[in-house]
Amino acid sequence: MTETSMTAHHEKSDMDNPPNILQNLACLIQEAWDAKDEAILANQKELLCWCSYIVEFNKKTTEFMTEYKIGEKKAKGMIYDNLIKLLRPGTKRNTLLKQTQRARDIYKLFEKIGIDKIKYITTYSANSISELSDSQIQTIVDYFSKNPNTELPDDRDGTIIDFEEDISNDQDNVLGEQAKPLVSATRAEVSIPTAPIPLTHVSNSSGDSSSSKKLDAKVKVVPPIPQPETLVHDRSYFRNKILDQYPNLYRECSSENFDYYGITDETSYGDYICPLCKLGHDDEEIEGEYKAGSYFIKCEQREIEITA
Repeated sequence: MTETSMTAHHEKSDMDNPPNILQNLACLIQEAWDAKDEAILANQKELLCWCSYIVEFNKKTTEFMTEYKIGEKKAKGMIYDNLIKLLRPGTKRNTLLKQTQRARDIYKLFEKIGIDKIKYITTYSANSISELSDSQIQTIVDYFSKNPNTELPDDRDGTIIDFEEDISNDQDNVLGEQAKPLVSATRAEVSIPTAPIPLTHVSNSSGDSSSSKKLDAKVKVVPPIPQPETLVHDRSYFRNKILDQYPNLYRECSSENFDYYGITDETSYGDYICPLCKLGHDDEEIEGEYKAGSYFIKCEQREIEITA
């Protein structure tokens, strides 16, 4: 065997049997893949737990109302008070209330399209899904309501959010539009004013008064002044702003154009300190209403408009 053929044979053997020095790289890749799989399973488990939590929470609320002859709000308050005692030390009531609302937002989606669809979620976290706007959720729900036998792609990369791209091919109200800012803008019509026509008489430089040059007519066109876009904020914008502006409020539920908020600050007398009127209320509920780009929030004593 010649030296050249021996070298070629040696190189082929190296390719067939990669050196151990690459074993570490292979291990790192495999560990990364395993970690990703574990994270996906953990996320799916979290989603399933939050959906199950809401189902059980609603069931216990009904049981408390029946057993103790109390209203829904008092029943929920009793559940929260007892849950705090069972959870990790330092858990705050406000944290529990807000987390319950996030869980409701998650459940609102999967209740309509099916809890079994959770297994297709491989990218979006529970928080991401809870932050979907009402219009995004409703569009997904509407599609699956009209196509009950639809199944999401059964592959590792197929997610319920990625599947929006397929839905957009079948609907006029495409989900792809929801990736754009959820605001509408209108431009005011701008007319193009025409300046008065100045007439200038130019004398003959030779002094001949009988001859004159033609009148010079000048027209000046003023370009339109750029006008700022009028932003129409959606309902989700105002809801988030209210929760930021009043940290002792939490959103309980929504119905049509109305949102209902609870108050977390409770006095020793059982009243709730309202952030709007600064007074104690027997009823902790605050009502919000969305009207064509405007949002109003009111309590027993006061109503205010939330400005953008």
